[in-house]
Amino acid sequence: MRVWRWPLRESGCAPTFSVIARLLPTLNIPGRILFGTEDRLLPDIADTVARLREDLPQAVITRLPDCGHLVQENAPAQVGALLGQFFAVER
Repeated sequence: MRVWRWPLRESGCAPTFSVIARLLPTLNIPGRILFGTEDRLLPDIADTVARLREDLPQAVITRLPDCGHLVQENAPAQVGALLGQFFAVER
């Protein structure tokens, strides 16, 4: 399995959101995205997820109703089951 590294990491620069947004479409790896429909930290979560669907067409995206920003705390069993299924598949 190939490990993907931030191109700017070696220089000590942390990636900005614009750098991340530009590089997302270049990823060619499986992805699993979980998001809470009641996220109040990211009020534009629907727009963000729509963008992720475009930039990462290979990603499996699941909306978790009645969950906020910290889905792992709001629905730990469901998050664990979904991630367990994702990582159990050999790619």
